[in-house]
Amino acid sequence: MRVLGMALTFLVGIQLARSLGPTGYGKYGTVMAVVSLLLVPAQMALPVLAMRDISVFASQSAHDELKGVLVWFTLRVLTSSALISSLALVGYWLWFGAHSPGSPRLYVWGLATLPVLALGNLGAGVLRGLQRVAASQFYDALIRPALFAVLLFISIKFVGEFNAERAMEMQALAVALSLGLCAINIWFALSPEMHRAAPLRRGGWLKSAAPMTAIEIVRVFDGQYAMILFGAVASADDVGLFRVALSSAGFVGLPNTLIALAVTPFLAQLQAGEDRRRLQLATNGAALAMFGGTLAMAFAMIVAGKWALTLAYGRDYVGSWAPLALIACSDTVTAFYGSTSILLLMSGQERAVARVSATGVIIGVALTAALYPCFGINSVGLAWIVSEIVKGTLMRKTALERISIDPSALPILCAVWDFARSSFRVSKKVSPL
Repeated sequence: MRVLGMALTFLVGIQLARSLGPTGYGKYGTVMAVVSLLLVPAQMALPVLAMRDISVFASQSAHDELKGVLVWFTLRVLTSSALISSLALVGYWLWFGAHSPGSPRLYVWGLATLPVLALGNLGAGVLRGLQRVAASQFYDALIRPALFAVLLFISIKFVGEFNAERAMEMQALAVALSLGLCAINIWFALSPEMHRAAPLRRGGWLKSAAPMTAIEIVRVFDGQYAMILFGAVASADDVGLFRVALSSAGFVGLPNTLIALAVTPFLAQLQAGEDRRRLQLATNGAALAMFGGTLAMAFAMIVAGKWALTLAYGRDYVGSWAPLALIACSDTVTAFYGSTSILLLMSGQERAVARVSATGVIIGVALTAALYPCFGINSVGLAWIVSEIVKGTLMRKTALERISIDPSALPILCAVWDFARSSFRVSKKVSPL
């Protein structure tokens, strides 16, 4: 479903890029970057907490507490997201006033989408807690981009002039329809006992939500600060080119995503059983697979990237190749260090992961701002390469010090190098006769 969802998202990107052009696509991408960043405090890590608490309450048949999670978490997300959207809109008007760099309608529709996106993410967490894992991915990864693609096709072909504002309206409609289908699924997934239960509220969720929200803010900001920064200082054309590069780079990082999804449950089991030898082998194997797969994807993107971008988006987006190649290199660096952050999180090292992630973001922002006058939109790719090297090195060092495991691909690569070198020495000593 994730692969199909990525294909649908790529199709949506092609529709938007070809229909809006670099300028319009850049404006749309800037607003969506702001929305993605505001989405983290709006949902307050409640989708993850809902998944955890609902799983526990369902296993204990605590129907009142489970319904309390559904009711109170929904109200919290709706209230916080609506408040943040309103404050962001007021801040936009106070900052820009009549001198807005883009259409106010674009920002209004983007911010109006925020509460619906937050509720959709909460719904996915609820479905995971109810053991409807496939359904939770179905609405987010497949239904939402599929509806968006269909609505874009109808709007582009049959509804007059198409611009960034119309694209944002179609996205809001797709998100709302997806949320409605998800809510219907949740309703039918609840047992009769859960429907009849009286919602009971339990405290303590804020204590868990605060650090998890902080980590999530750092993670999302790491992926979105470039769009926000370029939206402020770069031309709309350059922002559109970078948006295409960023969306296309998702294919390069696909091996990282898929292997992490597959290996995480096994790492959790081995960590809980304190099987250090197998945990070391599993993390090294995963890192080697990530590194090899991402390296192959990055090489293909560097060699055939210009041709692929021209074929998919048109000649106007050939300028996306250079930042795409640099982002691919940064993804390869990330893959080399494997599932280090996942292993540290499972080992109770959340604070260390948060510190290192924040350090990487600070380095990335500083380097991007410093290099932009010379390298333009290529600056973020160079900054991400340095940032990923620093983050990977610090997290690897933390894993070695605190859990005595090197989760990167380095141990296997060193073993292969030593084996090849020893074999070469032996072959030199063997007589030709």
